[in-house]
Amino acid sequence: MAIRNSAAEAASTAVANRLHPRSRGAGRRVVASSEAGSAKPDAGIFRTACAGLGVLPDEAAYVGDRLVTDAQGAVAAGLAGIWLDRSGGPVPEDLAVPRITTLEALPRLLGER
Repeated sequence: MAIRNSAAEAASTAVANRLHPRSRGAGRRVVASSEAGSAKPDAGIFRTACAGLGVLPDEAAYVGDRLVTDAQGAVAAGLAGIWLDRSGGPVPEDLAVPRITTLEALPRLLGER
């Protein structure tokens, strides 16, 4: 599932264009801020996504490339927030969420939970 801070139609198009061709249309869902009534990092949009998947927030993980908006917002909503940091920059000293630099690291990280 994708959570986007945008209108529903634009969000669906943006997500579809970024998916691998074999995964396009395969159970894809998008929660857009225009439909959820809140935007990231507000907890409401993350909880709307969880409800749409039929899971509790503490049963879900959210991976995003923005530390505050995505990873920390997810944590504040009760999900496991994971920061996808492809910048190669230094790790902040007070980082309170897991950081990965590539999606290939995600299965191992999720296996640790």
